[in-house]
Amino acid sequence: MAPRVEIRVRNVKGAVVLDLEGPLVMGDPEKAFLDRTREAIDSGSRRIAVNLAGVKYMDSSGVGALVRIFKWMREVDGRCRFYAPSSQVRQVLRMVRLDTLLELVDDEDSALAAL
Repeated sequence: MAPRVEIRVRNVKGAVVLDLEGPLVMGDPEKAFLDRTREAIDSGSRRIAVNLAGVKYMDSSGVGALVRIFKWMREVDGRCRFYAPSSQVRQVLRMVRLDTLLELVDDEDSALAAL
């Protein structure tokens, strides 16, 4: 059975929050995440927070998706914050030295305050 990621979209304090649950890996999970984020950007969202608490595993395609979203937001003068990564996800991002570029924060309030 192919892995799936559940994505819940919420509006909080004028920002779009994407709650992810499941592995962020190559294939359908990565595509679904990119598609939902692109929909939010194309609808005019310029403040996006991504909740990584439910992502227990991420491969290189998942890392690439985070970087792509970060880049998309910069291209539209928007801001994006990733928050509450699991220890595995934080370790992967630290290994590829993206933990500082992506400005990971610990919780939703911190993410929204930084947008």
